[in-house]
Amino acid sequence: MHNKIREVEFTALGKKFKLILHPHRDVIHQNFKAYTVTSDGNETIVHLDHDSFFRGRVFGETLSHVSAHIDGDSNVLTATIILPDETYH
Repeated sequence: MHNKIREVEFTALGKKFKLILHPHRDVIHQNFKAYTVTSDGNETIVHLDHDSFFRGRVFGETLSHVSAHIDGDSNVLTATIILPDETYH
């Protein structure tokens, strides 16, 4: 895997965010498994692309930390953003 930095910009809750992200496979444990379970109890494993997980920071915030997942199919970002006085999920 190449160390490819991604920049993601968005506005939420009246605040503009610019995230500087790099791939980081250790956001979730390598043995983590996810399943969907039907009402009958049938389980189906869900494939996780470990290369779609990132760590990083908020541009301009030296004491920030970001853990993120970017779904490659839908381009949906799911993240935890930690700033000195605020945390966003």
